[in-house]
Amino acid sequence: MLLGVPLLLWLSLVVLSGTSGIFLPDPADEDDAPVAPAVIVAPVEVGPLVRTRGFSGTLVSPAVLEASALVGGRVTSVGVRLGDVVQPGQPLVQLDPEELEQAALAAEARLAVAKANASEATAAETIAERTVARVRQLREEGLTSEAEADTAEARRLAAAAAVEVAEAQRLSAEAEAAAARIRRSYATVRARFGGAGATRRVAAVTVQEGDSVSPGDPLVRLVQLDPLRAVFSATQADHAGLSTGQPVELTTDAYPGRRFAAAVDRLAPSFSESSRQARVEVDVANPDGLLRPGMFVRLTTDLEALDDAVSVPRDAVTRRDDENIVFVLPPGVAAVERVAVELGMTAGDRVQVLSPPLPGGSEVVVLGQQLLEDGQVVNPARSRGEAVAPLVLPEEAGPAGRNA
Repeated sequence: MLLGVPLLLWLSLVVLSGTSGIFLPDPADEDDAPVAPAVIVAPVEVGPLVRTRGFSGTLVSPAVLEASALVGGRVTSVGVRLGDVVQPGQPLVQLDPEELEQAALAAEARLAVAKANASEATAAETIAERTVARVRQLREEGLTSEAEADTAEARRLAAAAAVEVAEAQRLSAEAEAAAARIRRSYATVRARFGGAGATRRVAAVTVQEGDSVSPGDPLVRLVQLDPLRAVFSATQADHAGLSTGQPVELTTDAYPGRRFAAAVDRLAPSFSESSRQARVEVDVANPDGLLRPGMFVRLTTDLEALDDAVSVPRDAVTRRDDENIVFVLPPGVAAVERVAVELGMTAGDRVQVLSPPLPGGSEVVVLGQQLLEDGQVVNPARSRGEAVAPLVLPEEAGPAGRNA
């Protein structure tokens, strides 16, 4: 009889719950409660923003000298080898000078004949002038005829003309002899470059002893190694950020981890119509001779710099309805705001926000914003490695007896 009392009490509670709206929670309903989406956020930053650009280029020598044969002949000796350091005026290749020496001697002999002829013509002119003076004196005294006086004057004029011809022949012979001496000096091919303390390196030797060469044949190539010149092409957008004297940092696979200081030296004033790019030349100091012409290099320089720029990660910007959109999470707020922004300079993984002003201390969603809407509550994490705890949102009140 006593066992029936608890049973009756339990039945009474069941009846009261059905009539008064009192209900017990269903554990299964907790799985149906909405959960805020997990997103990754990053701070809005205000500070320096630098747009750095990398280029690929090639090292070239700013001064390449092809020492060529100025006269023909047979090579008797080669005085340099590949890689040698060469000083200004240093002999490089010697040609057989015998034929040139004979030509020079013949020219000197012709010059001597021309000088003798000029002296003889001058002496003849002097005699003719004296004869004219004597005939005139006799004519004044009536001791000679007018015809004899005219004949003497004609001979004087002929002698004067002969002097002019002889003098011209002498000058021609002198020029010919000088040219022969110069040609004789061409038998020794020298390094012809100038500059205080300037040196060159032998990049190629194309002849050997016994070879026969003709005028114009290349014999030795000399290159300058310090400084060198890096050459690359810049697009229209990058060209606007380059100027003469601008610092550049250069690297090459030949020396991993080493950086070489350089500077922009020249900018082409026009763009190629085919590539729409312009040539840029950069001077690179190379006192140790580590860098060599023909090396592939990478060049880095700052094209634009801002001091107090408002920027966000590039991953925060999405494109919707032809607008650049970021989802902003103001401080102390759980719901994001959809903001259409005007973008400026891009620098690495960040982009400048020109307008509108973003709240100080706010953050932007950089991962998980694809399905977000304005005003949506999110569960933020500050990095991809940070654990995100589920955030259960409060369910809106439903009609009484929903779980009855």
